[in-house]
Amino acid sequence: MQDPRTFSHQSGWCVLTGRTDKARSILLQLNGKVPGYDVDEELEIMKHTVALEREMAALHEQNKYVAIFQGVDGVSKAIFSRGPHC
Repeated sequence: MQDPRTFSHQSGWCVLTGRTDKARSILLQLNGKVPGYDVDEELEIMKHTVALEREMAALHEQNKYVAIFQGVDGVSKAIFSRGPHC
């Protein structure tokens, strides 16, 4: 028998890659006998978490160049050049 932690990680990967049917199967193998366990609720939480992480990653990607010009306190930095002036 496989380590239950491996199944747990596999269910997260399945949700991440859009294979929720496989994730459901894994979660039911792990927790199906737990009284009151709701696989649909857990899948919704996992899908919501993936969506939030993707949203945050996209936001970070959009803002990474802006962050170059901001100081740690959020105040803009000025970048000066000592090169030739036109």
